[in-house]
Amino acid sequence: MSSQAIEYLEHRAAEQRRQIHATAEELREKISEARERLDIRKKLREHLFAVCVAVGAAAMLIGTVIARRFRP
Repeated sequence: MSSQAIEYLEHRAAEQRRQIHATAEELREKISEARERLDIRKKLREHLFAVCVAVGAAAMLIGTVIARRFRP
């Protein structure tokens, strides 16, 4: 191979490496953003009052159903 062809291939390989690294970094950022959006603990803390109300209502409903079954 000629020296010009080798230089072209090296330049092309370097460009492809840059593209791969850029794509990998973009994917890492997207994964990080998705993990942050889907963080259950964070969502529960943000909506603590609504979660407590829902759990309390469910507990009362279950308690009422169970009490009615054992009532004479």
